[in-house]
Amino acid sequence: MWPLKRQREQYVAIALCPDSLSLGLFTHGNKQFPYCLHTYQTKKFTEHELVDQTIFNNTTLIQCIKEMIHECNAENAFVMLGLDGSLVTEELVTLSTSTPSEQSFSKFFENKSLVWDYCLLYPEDQEHFIYYFCGLRQEQLFQYKLLAISCALNLICITTTPMAYLSAWQMRNNDKESFAHDMIRYKNNIQKLLGINDLVETTQLNKGISFKDPTNIYRALALLGLAKAGMTQ
Repeated sequence: MWPLKRQREQYVAIALCPDSLSLGLFTHGNKQFPYCLHTYQTKKFTEHELVDQTIFNNTTLIQCIKEMIHECNAENAFVMLGLDGSLVTEELVTLSTSTPSEQSFSKFFENKSLVWDYCLLYPEDQEHFIYYFCGLRQEQLFQYKLLAISCALNLICITTTPMAYLSAWQMRNNDKESFAHDMIRYKNNIQKLLGINDLVETTQLNKGISFKDPTNIYRALALLGLAKAGMTQ
């Protein structure tokens, strides 16, 4: 037998904002650094690529993604797409149960024009539980799927930036009580629970990659959370 050497799996995380696109190429790391970030790129939109939560300049956006993927030689990578909160409908909901039924969310699921998903964030107390809800218009979801096909992406995940931040936070933390306390303290802004240490203590950065601008730090943390979500599927 002549076994072939297994190729290292690559994961491309793409974070879309109304005015920019960020991309990171990740692979599995080692025990000390579970993730490796090989490439980090960000591009500012200048030709109305996204307008009013909708892909407006499809041609330019496709070309941009293809060029970034080609530049890091990741045409065969698994791809995770994260959408900024301004590109989706988001809402925090308080319920009196940690095991809700579909009827508990009837006001959301009755709106058939949106594709909804949710997750339990934390218990506010013994009787109140905070849920994160997000909805995406059917035509938007169709647009992003077509975008992936047009770019020949192996798309395995579409989620939101807050959920990517949650995924990144969970890399170094599993204390749900602490999470609840901090979320209440920061008025449910999960981004404020994260910092540069969440990146450098979990991820081996390729030479030449450094983050001094806070904006880029949070973009990279969103990409890291997306990568973790894809790698653990």
